Amino acid sequence: MRKGMIFLLLILTAAAIFPEVVRTVEKVIPTFTKDDFVIAQVSFKAGDAIGAEDVKESILNLKKTDLFGLVEIETVKVDSGVDIRLNNDSLSRSCDYDTVEVRLITKEMLALLPSFGYSTSSPYYITLGAYFGNLWRIRHKIEFFFTFLQVQEFAMEYTIPSVYSRKYNGIFRGAINQKARGLLDIFEYHKTANLGVGYSFNPKFIPLFTIGYDRVNFKDDSVSFSYLDNDSIGYDEFAFFVVKLTTDHRDDPYFPTKGFYSETSFRKNINWWSTPINHSRFIGEYRLFMPFITGTFAFRNRFTLSSGKLAYYNNSEPENLENRAIPEKDIVAFNRYSGNLELRYPLPFKYTLEYPILGTISINFITTLFADWTLTDSLMSDMSLFDFESYKWGFGAGFLVYSELFNAVGIEVGYAPKNGTTDILENLKYNLLLLSWNF
Repeated sequence: MRKGMIFLLLILTAAAIFPEVVRTVEKVIPTFTKDDFVIAQVSFKAGDAIGAEDVKESILNLKKTDLFGLVEIETVKVDSGVDIRLNNDSLSRSCDYDTVEVRLITKEMLALLPSFGYSTSSPYYITLGAYFGNLWRIRHKIEFFFTFLQVQEFAMEYTIPSVYSRKYNGIFRGAINQKARGLLDIFEYHKTANLGVGYSFNPKFIPLFTIGYDRVNFKDDSVSFSYLDNDSIGYDEFAFFVVKLTTDHRDDPYFPTKGFYSETSFRKNINWWSTPINHSRFIGEYRLFMPFITGTFAFRNRFTLSSGKLAYYNNSEPENLENRAIPEKDIVAFNRYSGNLELRYPLPFKYTLEYPILGTISINFITTLFADWTLTDSLMSDMSLFDFESYKWGFGAGFLVYSELFNAVGIEVGYAPKNGTTDILENLKYNLLLLSWNF
């Protein structure tokens, strides 16, 4: 009898610790986003057996919608006469003794937000605008923005982001702009539009196929810009095609501590009706995140490769913060590789804020130590190998504030040793981060 009681107690304990079968999945806090859309981001449904990894994946799916500042999932054992809140980490697919209810707790960030961007490298610009990130209440985004200083642009962009429950994605963008290219000492005008669509068979692999048109005029129509084998007087126009693949295996879209993220794109510019243009550009960006003691090890590689017959104005300028130690003017080239090695240490305090206007957001504070390096090659006859004599490097440190609502605010200071210069202050580069790069 005593052994039987002990055995029964062990069974009941196992059933309480390892619940599995889902009875219902429900959203318990009202949101602007449609309930069906929120529930569709969960990777399981009623009747499924679940484990701890299913809950973690579903939380990540909800975060990737970029709608919520707070995401939690409660699992509650409901078939014992008393509702018992369970530890999600104890869930196991290997047991089907109990039934649980899954309750989604999500609190939105503001769907209608101002947008802001900037560049401290040439061309200098500031972008102001507004976007509504939850059109139709199912995470469509529409954005209008105006850029000024060395870039003057008005643009509209409509985006259907890919999410866990939605295999298709798309984008439409139209823009008119003027751009002063200080590093190249030219001034250009663009009228451009593009349309992109994609279909993903796996939510972690997101393709996008884009077709567009761009017409480029120059400030003085009498100026000739030389190609490798011919000249263009005053303007260029071309159709372009872009193939882009994004993969995302990070454990968190806002504060990744492990995983892999990549963006790989190939663009072809062509003009068969006027000036023969046949220009290609490959851009690959690959980021790896790994836990390191109490912080995170982040490794970023970015490749920009060009080939074909397009004018000098299409020279590939650096992305903002591509190299935080080397001046931008020293790494302008048609072909370029930049690497970044970074250690991030989160500070031991974090704030979760709830505001009637902003919604719910969390704020993290991080210190960084980094080393950046770049190789360049200005030949354009093919996507050539790099000139290792062009190797430039530097290192530095910074302090950043991250949130779901904005990418980064802070400062990073880089130092690049230079031959013949002993003045440390002269070799410093200051990088002001304002909502710019979520590396």
